[in-house]
Amino acid sequence: MPRVRTRAQKDARNARERTPERIEAKQAYDRAYHDANGDKKRAAASAWAVANPERARERVQQWRRENPARKNELGRLWRGANPEKVRASTREQLLRKYDLTPAQWDALFVSQGSCCAVCHVTDPGSNGRWHTDHDHETGKVRGILCLRCNMGIGQFNDEP
Repeated sequence: MPRVRTRAQKDARNARERTPERIEAKQAYDRAYHDANGDKKRAAASAWAVANPERARERVQQWRRENPARKNELGRLWRGANPEKVRASTREQLLRKYDLTPAQWDALFVSQGSCCAVCHVTDPGSNGRWHTDHDHETGKVRGILCLRCNMGIGQFNDEP
């Protein structure tokens, strides 16, 4: 018959086993296991996510809610490491959201003097990118704005 341990006995045993040497050895083992089996673990996790899309989405959303600083940090790192993908994504968003090709956006920007359509500054502002102003009811693009003018129009409830 197996030995039955009380909670106090289990806690005492765990305290004896949690020495710095044992913790370090366990961490080294875990790192080695992950290095040797990382691809297999990622494939299994990916297969689970495909088989359980709703639960996978919920897990991701929960992690993002619980770790906003880490989420932002990872996003910054990814954008820094993938500037071409960021540019391509921004261009794709133009087409999807405003029905504008990159060439049409560039032509609009040049036609307004390569500056903000409202205040005519040539610097887009602190975030370093221009904003495509559009009518939220019709979706029609009105012009390209700097950060300040875009935020200002937002404060005027979208009425330039």
